[in-house]
Amino acid sequence: MGIKRKFIGWDKPLLELALANFAKERNGESSPIDLEKTLILLPSGEAGRALLNGLAGLASENSSYLLPPKILTIEPFLLFGSDPFKIAPRELSVAGWTNILQTIDFANFANLFPQASAKKDFNWAYKNACVFYSLRRALGEGGHSIKDISGREDIEERERWLELAEIERRYLQLIKEQELEDAENIKLQSFAPKTFKKFERLIVLAVPDLPKVVCDKISSLPAGPSVELWINAPAEKENDFDEWGRPLFRSWKDAVLPLQNSSIRAADNPEEQCLSCLQALSEKQVESSANFATGMLNGDLIPVFKMFMEKNGAKIYDPSGEKTVKSGLCVLISALNDFLSDASFASIEKLIRIPDFFRFIIPDNTDIETAINAVDDFKSKYLPHSVKHAKNLLERAKKNGGAKDSKILGEIFAGFEKTHDDFENSESASSFLSSLISKSYKSRKFIQSDMEDARFLQAAEKLSEILFECSSERFKSLSPDKLQEFALIERFFREGTIYPNRPENSIEISGWLELAWKKEPKLFLIGMNEGFVPGSITGDMFLPDSLRQKIGLRTNEERFARDAFIFAGLLNSRRPDDVCVIVGRENVDGKLLKPSRLLFLCDETDFVKRAAAVFCELGRSGISVPPNPGPLWKLKADFSLSVSSLRVTAFRDYLECPFRFYLKHVLMFDEGDYEKTEIDAMEFGNILHDTMKILRKYPDSKDESELKKLLIGEFDMIFADKYGQQLSISLMYQKRSLEMRLAKAAEKEAESRSDGWETLDIEYEIGGYEGVVFNGMKIKGRIDRIDYNRHLKTLRIIDYKSSERAKSPESEHWTSKLKKWRDLQLPLYKILIQKENYAAKNGISECENVVCSYFNLPKAVTETGIKDWNNMDLQLPGATAKIEEIISAIQNKIFWPPAEKVKYEISKRLFPYPVNSCACPPEKDGVY
Repeated sequence: MGIKRKFIGWDKPLLELALANFAKERNGESSPIDLEKTLILLPSGEAGRALLNGLAGLASENSSYLLPPKILTIEPFLLFGSDPFKIAPRELSVAGWTNILQTIDFANFANLFPQASAKKDFNWAYKNACVFYSLRRALGEGGHSIKDISGREDIEERERWLELAEIERRYLQLIKEQELEDAENIKLQSFAPKTFKKFERLIVLAVPDLPKVVCDKISSLPAGPSVELWINAPAEKENDFDEWGRPLFRSWKDAVLPLQNSSIRAADNPEEQCLSCLQALSEKQVESSANFATGMLNGDLIPVFKMFMEKNGAKIYDPSGEKTVKSGLCVLISALNDFLSDASFASIEKLIRIPDFFRFIIPDNTDIETAINAVDDFKSKYLPHSVKHAKNLLERAKKNGGAKDSKILGEIFAGFEKTHDDFENSESASSFLSSLISKSYKSRKFIQSDMEDARFLQAAEKLSEILFECSSERFKSLSPDKLQEFALIERFFREGTIYPNRPENSIEISGWLELAWKKEPKLFLIGMNEGFVPGSITGDMFLPDSLRQKIGLRTNEERFARDAFIFAGLLNSRRPDDVCVIVGRENVDGKLLKPSRLLFLCDETDFVKRAAAVFCELGRSGISVPPNPGPLWKLKADFSLSVSSLRVTAFRDYLECPFRFYLKHVLMFDEGDYEKTEIDAMEFGNILHDTMKILRKYPDSKDESELKKLLIGEFDMIFADKYGQQLSISLMYQKRSLEMRLAKAAEKEAESRSDGWETLDIEYEIGGYEGVVFNGMKIKGRIDRIDYNRHLKTLRIIDYKSSERAKSPESEHWTSKLKKWRDLQLPLYKILIQKENYAAKNGISECENVVCSYFNLPKAVTETGIKDWNNMDLQLPGATAKIEEIISAIQNKIFWPPAEKVKYEISKRLFPYPVNSCACPPEKDGVY
């Protein structure tokens, strides 16, 4: 078959040149553009849309009409003439690969999978299925299958390829059993004789990297249309291309391109690159998006560019589309996948925050905010790890009278349990998901003109396509169960792409291969960096560049030649001053970037100047250093509120930071920890406190083993009542730690009782629940335990401590190094019980001393024991003075300045920067 090469030039944008050539073929200007019997092969869908619009416009200009050509891109061209219903779709192919990888005996594939002990679950199988699917596609471009490569004697690691070929054989057999054909196999076959019967000619229009498999299929045509290769270059360059119009590396590796040094702009980080583009637009006086084209060569910059330009009033359109993984629908399906696979409480927390799904789960009259708060509080208090566990804990809590919002929680848990049952009883994962989505969004009204609604509807349409593909019996037969069906659907959907409508007056950003088809006079190329342009493949585990060269796949050299040719076409099609190239020095992840090698395709005499333009010293604008220079807003607290009472423990907070004290104890700010998965320090201590209460019921026992049995028995009951029997690993570990502490506590308690100490009170409320007035302030507090020793005529105030290590009561209250108080809890206890005359009220006639102590129950159980503050009386006057000082300050509303640092920040969300820069100080009258 004769193939004609036609060089259409590059002195104008490609689209103009192509249209001019089609115009020449008409019999006259008013005659129709008759391309009905022409098949045109183009590099991309964007090119096809641009050409069709251009041909229609050309016909309209001359009051004529267009008989449009058949336009195909590479993939549809290779499958042209095949029965689409017989071709295995991607979803089914990947499911097939996944199925094979889950059923093979890895002992027979030791070269391919040497780590026999590695975890090979569904996620592993799916990930590798995608790798092998992509490998077959890559090999297919060169006209090969995996079997073809395994049969070659000149390849390295042939044993691995032979094992790969066996897996390929099993996969193809599986597809055949489904009465389908694999798409890559069809591409390798010759066209049927009647495929192009209706076409008189085939035009391969400006496809600079025609795959070998396309060339082979065209060459194998026994008869049919004439074949023309239209090449976007002048005729004098004909020796720089092969017979298929592909640029030759030997001709382009040292080409001299007409790029001016003044057209190059270097910029540091992504924001600076966007700013440089904005400045260039201003300098070139570009007023309309119709006058310039923007090439985004580094795809990582697209989100930054969108955000930056939209902040400056410009709308951005990306014709390459948006990934569905960013859609709200994907968030729902991913959370559902997690929920159905393990019914974890974490998945409930995600799903309950999706309003439409929330309404699907529980009645319409339930307030969403109330429900979310109820779930968060329940999780924080009881640490459930599954729906079933949560239901059991809720029932226990209701019996013990401690379940807040139990009705709402019951409805939520029942709703989730029903959802799980519906899935188990459904015919298939696709039918279940289709029904659930329909019911969840049935009351939602969508407005097509709203951009977000339009995105959602497009994502829903994409999901519908996937569900249709996955609803077939063929697909279901490849999955061992519905859970895997659902997991496959979730992955197919998250990998999908949607194409939102283009906003009016928006700036379109194009990829490198689409730029040749842009007709705008001015051109801005952003991200001209190595690795993006020229494109390259590095580190491919199966197809390194050396093997690609052997088997006829595109190599990095050929990619360089292609990109050098494309760059030459872009530069030659416009005036030198109309091209702006922006070279970044830093990517979005902070990694340094190299300038593209294409920038150095210049005359040797200009090389030094070119290097100076690329590596010039930059004056930074400072727009992103640091990325967040300070808070966007400042907290204004109302300092006018009065304090009528204080807890004993609040004094420590005031000593640490008056401002944070005010937020916590006056404004009652509590951020809450709703992400915890194990018992926190406070709850840890509460459980120990609750357990130790049992000792009060058995005051006469001094036997260590009996006390140990009492404590462990009480603890097991308390722990089970709160957290149930089905414990997570972290809770099991914490439970064991608490048991060890209590066992040691029993030993020390037996010693204490043998020494004559008897317990008078557990969790004693000072002054009853009314507190005791001291220095004009009502002070309330709860003492963990009060003991009395008749022989020593001494009262002992005990505070339980369940920290990592044992603590000294003196050092916890007073820092001798800084000569400062950091807590006043025990001194206050002593002052207050003496003030209320505790001993006399409890019938103790002989009380010569009051001692304050810590009962340490630390993780290091060898340090367990009761530690007294022996010299407290010497420090009590100083403590009293400090207490009076703090009360006076609080009464006078002194809550500023804040401390620079505290041990535990009250809120990292509220104070991501130093507190004094995140909050406003009070005015003189205490208000704003």
